Amino acid sequence: MTSDFTLYCFSCNCKAPRDSLTAICQQCGTLLQLQNRYCAIKLLGQGKFSRTFLAVDQANSTQCVIQQYWSDRPDAVLVTKLRTVGQHPQLPTLLDDFEQNGIYYLVQEYVEGENLATEIATQGRFTTTAVWEILESVLPILLWIHTHGLIHRDLKPENILRRSLSEWMLVDWSAAILSTDRSLRAIASNLSMGTRQK
Repeated sequence: MTSDFTLYCFSCNCKAPRDSLTAICQQCGTLLQLQNRYCAIKLLGQGKFSRTFLAVDQANSTQCVIQQYWSDRPDAVLVTKLRTVGQHPQLPTLLDDFEQNGIYYLVQEYVEGENLATEIATQGRFTTTAVWEILESVLPILLWIHTHGLIHRDLKPENILRRSLSEWMLVDWSAAILSTDRSLRAIASNLSMGTRQK
């Protein structure tokens, strides 16, 4: 078990999701590790059908992002496409996917950086030049995604992260669908991820 963080319980029904540094949740008895390697250390977002955690992969002592689906899990075709589009340098790599105790999980690369919403709140209105720089960085990512038959569906400042001075990344695949699935195209952001926690 990791010794540097308070852990989160992966049980969807646990009344005390944060736990002490033990192997099993003291409230509900759920194992605090997935696949004998992943431990959740922070809740990043929660919606009606999924939750997203910052986690530690103890196999290599690196941080990652885990998306937990207890309903409407991604199908195999969508997961395959997520692996493909994740090869783009401005998108998080899909590292793992698995089912455990009837719950489905996607594990992605953790992208460190400040999101666009935070920058807007800190700096205020961007100059026209700065807006164009962001668009020139982000629009090719969307073209790449759409070329591979995916729709992100949750494009917002919180999901656009600055990784370097001129490079932005698009994160959070919890609401993504295949472009052929026209019945699910519209979505409200609060239904996909809920309120972000910093």
